[in-house]
Amino acid sequence: QQHQLVLPGEADEVRAAVQGKTPSEAVAVLKERYPLAGEPAVETWPFWVAAVPGASWRIDVRLIPASR
Repeated sequence: QQHQLVLPGEADEVRAAVQGKTPSEAVAVLKERYPLAGEPAVETWPFWVAAVPGASWRIDVRLIPASR
């Protein structure tokens, strides 16, 4: 089975996909668009922020490789 990973150049695409969405909406979009090996995590800070920022420069995309 072959897995595709988010490449550094695709980080902008990931940011655009989740901008302005609630964490649960963002997780659903990521699961729909990318063949992920595990459950994606979307965290906002501070805790009272209800949605992913609308400004892409405020979104940090990290790829954590799945353990084998």
